[in-house]
Amino acid sequence: MGQEKKDIHAEEIKSIISETIKELHANEAQLQFKKPTTVQGWFYIGLALCSLAGIAWSSIIFLNNVATHNKAPYHKGTRELIAQMTESHAAHATSEELHHTEEHLNLQIHEEVAPIKNKLITIQTNQATIQANQANFRDDVQDIKSDVRRVQQSIDNIADELRRGN
Repeated sequence: MGQEKKDIHAEEIKSIISETIKELHANEAQLQFKKPTTVQGWFYIGLALCSLAGIAWSSIIFLNNVATHNKAPYHKGTRELIAQMTESHAAHATSEELHHTEEHLNLQIHEEVAPIKNKLITIQTNQATIQANQANFRDDVQDIKSDVRRVQQSIDNIADELRRGN
């Protein structure tokens, strides 16, 4: 009997949860517009309508400015400037001295890069020399350390002999 009671209780809990979920889904699925009942609600409605009217008005003014922009005084001479640029472009397109072949460009690049390559090779050589000198210096330091150890051992031995002799 205890088991049946637990099963019935579990079923009741499941049904309550499922009904609650169904109600939540039903309420969230609908977007409901209601007439405002407070002064604050009417204020927000008025504010929203004024904002929409302001956006529409500023859009109209912006589009009007775009439509009349080409009549501004600083646009005078634009046609002549475009014609002059078109002539300059046509002269450039047909000029042989303004257009270089790929071989000429490669030669020019090679001539301008050669000094940089030489400097790079010199730097790399100097770097290798420095690294070799550092390795030699490390070896010299190790030799000096071992010589100092030997001298210290000799001094320690002499000091021991002097102590024994006294």
